[in-house]
Amino acid sequence: EWSCPEAGEVLKKNSVPDWPLLATYLISEASLMKSSRWFSYISALPRQPYSLLYWSQAELDRYLEASQIRERAIERTDNVIGT
Repeated sequence: EWSCPEAGEVLKKNSVPDWPLLATYLISEASLMKSSRWFSYISALPRQPYSLLYWSQAELDRYLEASQIRERAIERTDNVIGT
């Protein structure tokens, strides 16, 4: 269910993956502030998430050099940028 049905239709029509769909919905609901039925939950979310998506290639190489997570982090970052 979307506060703005038109936005939901556009995203569905273009086969947007789940995570940007959810992010778009949360942004839409957050813009409604206290009038959103999800206000209590949205206001509890961190304002700046900590994520490997914000790491530079040099940081990934340095801190995850021997880790299996490194390749998955690079794939996820490429996927996010591509989407």
